[in-house]
Amino acid sequence: MRCVFRDIRYENRNQKWFQLLFSGREWTPLMKALALIEQVEEYNGTQAER
Repeated sequence: MRCVFRDIRYENRNQKWFQLLFSGREWTPLMKALALIEQVEEYNGTQAER
């Protein structure tokens, strides 16, 4: 039997079970903010290569 708590990681944020557990008024803005931070870091990484 797998322990769900071991799988709670940012990498699993796109899994259906993760989105089911962590959704709502508190979590949705947080997940959007984390996605925005990821995009900014990706953009900064591409700018550094140029």
